Amino acid sequence: PGMALLDDAIPPVLSQFDCPGASLAVQFNNRLVFARGWGYANASTGRLFEPWTANRLASVSKTITSTAVLHLLDNHKDAVSLDSKVFPLLVSALGLVPVRGDKMNPQLGDITVRHLLSMLGGWDSAVSGDPMFMSPQVAEYVHGDWGPATCRD
Repeated sequence: PGMALLDDAIPPVLSQFDCPGASLAVQFNNRLVFARGWGYANASTGRLFEPWTANRLASVSKTITSTAVLHLLDNHKDAVSLDSKVFPLLVSALGLVPVRGDKMNPQLGDITVRHLLSMLGGWDSAVSGDPMFMSPQVAEYVHGDWGPATCRD
């Protein structure tokens, strides 16, 4: 109720961008005050897009990650900077090593926090694919089979 403006505005935008569905939730003072879905979660089956329909975070995670990293930079200036090299930090702090004995590309050592926040880390999804849509391949690479990856991986 009271959201006719959104109900009128969102469907044409979904159509304009060939998007089958979307949802919006608004929280205020730790209370959910609005939640609505528009269009289809699965157009081929006719399943409607509900406020609770699960979505991939996809690029939304970039905003969340950037905010967290900038907060870290503001509060721990002595530990990390925008020009800190990321992979050497991961190797020293977490013991990050290539899986299954592969060699790490030496160019990874030059990628900085600034590169990653600016999406200039050198990843070309047109060449290498988008890891968001490659879960089975990643699991196969890490585990040697198509089994699901675990949170420990």
